[in-house]
Amino acid sequence: MPTPTRRHLQFGLGTLLLVVTLFGIWLGIVVNKVNKQKRAVAAIERLEGQVRSDYELDAYGSRIPDAHPPGPVWLRKLLGEEYFREVVLVDLAIGSRVGRSRVTDADLRCLESLPDVEWINLARNPAITDQGLVHLRNLTKLRALSLDNSRAVPSGL
Repeated sequence: MPTPTRRHLQFGLGTLLLVVTLFGIWLGIVVNKVNKQKRAVAAIERLEGQVRSDYELDAYGSRIPDAHPPGPVWLRKLLGEEYFREVVLVDLAIGSRVGRSRVTDADLRCLESLPDVEWINLARNPAITDQGLVHLRNLTKLRALSLDNSRAVPSGL
């Protein structure tokens, strides 16, 4: 008597190659997004600005004390915490404690790499004009933008 075969669990080589290719494309997209975010955060920190991630803030933008990124600790240590967070707040007015901030229109280019940002504080940056706001045009999740004491005008928005 012949033994029954389990044909429903068999995959062809072509199917396996397709799955591996799709996984590679997805992984490349994720790694590219994380690398762009890392470069943007580094640029903001060079400007003495601050960033906050999604897990650090509640729905109203208030800071959650002692917040920890999602995901298992061992995996965050292996891959890095950048893979488990999205930057949602950028504060570039922090660098102006001693006087005027040195953020310019060209510096705002790094914000293009942060598509999930919801709050941006650019107050006390007199060098920011309407030309710098062009870099914010694709930030579709932006909910609040502070431009106090800048040269940007409402028509630039």
